[in-house]
Amino acid sequence: MPADELSVVRVAEYTFRAAVADTWRQGNVFVLGDAAHLTPPFIGQGMGAGIRDAANLAWKLAGVLTGNLPDTVLDTYEQERKPHARAMIGLALTVGWSMTAGGRFGNAVRGAVVPRLHLVPGMRSRLTTSRTPALHRSALVHKTLSGWRRTGALCPNAILPTGERLDAVLGRGFALITTETPNSGQREQLRRRGPW
Repeated sequence: MPADELSVVRVAEYTFRAAVADTWRQGNVFVLGDAAHLTPPFIGQGMGAGIRDAANLAWKLAGVLTGNLPDTVLDTYEQERKPHARAMIGLALTVGWSMTAGGRFGNAVRGAVVPRLHLVPGMRSRLTTSRTPALHRSALVHKTLSGWRRTGALCPNAILPTGERLDAVLGRGFALITTETPNSGQREQLRRRGPW
């Protein structure tokens, strides 16, 4: 978005917290989300980390409650999630420090550097498309030699021929984006599963 289309709406002072609970499980009581870890806002991962906590714990609880998994599987929740939470908090603190540290001198440096970041090769597209690092190969992410597979990648927020962004046209909810026109059988499946 061009700078002349941006304006400051509000300025507020905010004190952030960064903390990780010592214990995430005691008997049948579990903590997750902000109860387990407080993440500074600088990389926008607080709510996402809480959702990942819930996803990690939910299937394990379901497996234990249905008798398909032993109770000991619940011990892996903290083992698996705490290192990730610590890493995200550490990254958020580092980014926050780079955005706020140094008093007047730091502000002057940022004031000189940030407006010129778009001059760094590749930086402009990275900043305007919210491009994130590629996901590592795993059971859910398959990489091919052709590089065309989009599994695990964010959908590009393309500028359409009308000048609008794809996100603005799609709106909220689910959308199916494909490079091929669905055949009649596929359209019928979409209709049954819709609305799209």
